[in-house]
Amino acid sequence: MAAASTAETAEKNTPVVPAPGKSDGEKKQPPLVVKETSFARLAKVMSTCDLQPEHKLTRYGTKITCFSSDDFDTVQAHLKKNKVQFYTHGKRSARPHRVVMRGLPNAEPDYVKELLKTEHQLDVLAVHAIRRKQQLPAIDETPFIVPFPKGHTSLKELSSKTSPTHW
Repeated sequence: MAAASTAETAEKNTPVVPAPGKSDGEKKQPPLVVKETSFARLAKVMSTCDLQPEHKLTRYGTKITCFSSDDFDTVQAHLKKNKVQFYTHGKRSARPHRVVMRGLPNAEPDYVKELLKTEHQLDVLAVHAIRRKQQLPAIDETPFIVPFPKGHTSLKELSSKTSPTHW
């Protein structure tokens, strides 16, 4: 019994150490993928960078992982400065809030966008119709993907403004 309580005490007193360069408040950053550049050249370019992020060889190229947003921006700028071609995904914090909306009028996306802006005072970035491969006779509506600026509206507010009774 005494051995078990000693192990529990040691476990409670052991500090949790985050991964190198990773702070508790940081979200995971998208990878930077370098294609068509040899690993030797990339290593030489990255040796002049102030940061040393993780590198991983994949079948798509070399994947560079950063642990903070500032590190991501620094490495991205360093790669651009040294004319290294790469691709990445947008940061999650910069992505718009996308919603699939049903029950909208069957019309062109431009008309639906204008309708949402004028009649419902919604700041809509774009409207994209989802086309089905096969038209089902029982389903006569077209769903739309509608991106909104981050933090512009909540789903609860959106559903109250755009309920079918408002059309």
